[in-house]
Amino acid sequence: MKIQELPVKQRKVILWTVVVGLGIVLFFWWGRSAIETIGNTSLPKVPKEVEESIQQTKEGLTFPTFEEIEIPDEILQELKEHGQSKGQ
Repeated sequence: MKIQELPVKQRKVILWTVVVGLGIVLFFWWGRSAIETIGNTSLPKVPKEVEESIQQTKEGLTFPTFEEIEIPDEILQELKEHGQSKGQ
């Protein structure tokens, strides 16, 4: 029996089955090649001088603790007023 002789509904089912089947095959083929490509890709090496410079910069940075931060009284008052006006 030829496909052309089948009812339209059956032909559509056959068509979409073939399309979905090919789509699944192509998706897995693409995924496998993408994994291979990612596996073969190497990241560039960072020069030793840059690594040392970054390490020195990290060591030179110091950040204040919350206890060390001083906020001027004017700003504290503005924040309190702003908070009270938002609460009303």
